Amino acid sequence: MKLGDRLHQTIRLLTSILVCFGMAVGLSLGGYTAPANASSDPEIGEIMLVAYDFCPRNWAEANGQTISINQNAALFSLLGTNYGGNGITTFNLPDLRSRIPIGYGQGRGLNRYELGQFGGQENIRLSLDSSNAKATSSADPSAVAVVNSANLQTASVSTLQPYLALRYCIALQGLYPMRPY
Repeated sequence: MKLGDRLHQTIRLLTSILVCFGMAVGLSLGGYTAPANASSDPEIGEIMLVAYDFCPRNWAEANGQTISINQNAALFSLLGTNYGGNGITTFNLPDLRSRIPIGYGQGRGLNRYELGQFGGQENIRLSLDSSNAKATSSADPSAVAVVNSANLQTASVSTLQPYLALRYCIALQGLYPMRPY
């Protein structure tokens, strides 16, 4: 094995350990402790965050790009067309640019989200009738508010939580994940 390859593997292992350590510390501050293990070989389809402007070798940016099924058959067998593509010759990677991932399924008292489903918006428009600026409510869902458009004021309001931009990368090669069944 060449010295350069060995050095690259060592750096990758240390980076994985530091990322896992950072996630474990961050998650434990939120009341959850992540499992204390790290693998130098990623699982195909694994997604990681990096604090630099590129994805490492054998990883691709999770930017929605279309890729070939023939060249990435193992990854296609896991992702399918959940994120796009024609399913015959191509499929798409997840697009996590400017997005916050959420767990799929349905939590107690919450909406159901399917794998690959996306939505939300960064801003909403609020309107206020300045001539009659008071809040009213009605138990009748068919109630209609009448507003004089000459006195209508609108504003765009951000719905973003505080954020820090990092790069999402997805493993194109590695270990094939074991299914739980």
